[in-house]
Amino acid sequence: MGAGASYALYALASKLLLDRGWSFQAAMGILFGVAAVASAPLLVATGPAWLLTPEGLALALWLGLVTTAVAYLLFGWGLRRLSPTTVATLTLAEPLGATLLGVWVLHEQLTAVSAVGLAVLAAGLVALSLPVARKETTDVASPP
Repeated sequence: MGAGASYALYALASKLLLDRGWSFQAAMGILFGVAAVASAPLLVATGPAWLLTPEGLALALWLGLVTTAVAYLLFGWGLRRLSPTTVATLTLAEPLGATLLGVWVLHEQLTAVSAVGLAVLAAGLVALSLPVARKETTDVASPP
């Protein structure tokens, strides 16, 4: 629940910054900058020695630039155009895709419950992407 609430807070804070005229690059940068400062004690507590190795530095750069920066710049770009609820829901395609890749590429096995969960998630994403029929309203007092 804590992770879900944090993600919702992040999505809403991002949208608030965007609605106030921030670029999506600046909004994502400031939010991740605050998160980095808040996470610094964890790095100190666990020891930063792994960052001083070539493998550790390469991993940190890969995770920071490719898997996080690119993904959240796209997240911010989507928030500029859609509601936070829609964008946060669409991000559920990532674990769906990761699970399917695990099954197809790594030959992992899914339980029946996991398969049903994936089907429900996929159906929800499809339902979210369908166009919504808008009911047109007419003002009775205004002429046609």
